[in-house]
Amino acid sequence: MKAAKPSPVQLFIYGTLLTGTRSPRLNRAMARLGARTRPAMIRARLYGLGAYPGAVPSPTAGDRVYGRLVSLPNAALLRQLDRYEDYLPTRPADSEFVRIATEAISLSDRRPIRCWVYFYNGDVAGRPRRQARVRL
Repeated sequence: MKAAKPSPVQLFIYGTLLTGTRSPRLNRAMARLGARTRPAMIRARLYGLGAYPGAVPSPTAGDRVYGRLVSLPNAALLRQLDRYEDYLPTRPADSEFVRIATEAISLSDRRPIRCWVYFYNGDVAGRPRRQARVRL
C-alpha cells in the first residue's frame, strides 16, 4: 500500500534532530519549534550508525521508534533539513537518508498522523540495534 503524500509541514524527528545537530543555525531553528512538537512513535527499527542513529521501516508491529512530531512553519525549513540529512530529492539512491511519507502515532491521544520521516537508506547488516525510546 502506497502512503498518501502528507502535508509538507508535518515531520517525525528522532536522533540528532531531537538532541542537537552539527549546525548551530539548524539547532536554533529546531529549538524555536519546541511548542509545535508532541511525542509520537513510528513503526521502524533503530540502528546505530556511529555518531548518530538511523531508522528503517519495519513490517513488524512491535518495532517502534519514539520521537516527536513537529509542525514546521514552512517548506523552506524542510529543504534545510533535507540538506542536513543528505537527502537528494532528485537522486534518492545517492542519499544517506530518504524522506518518506509515513504514519506516526501521537502518544498524547493515540491518533494516527501522516507525516514525513527521514529513514536511513543504507545497509543495516551488522549494524547494532539501538533502543527505540528516547527522552521525550
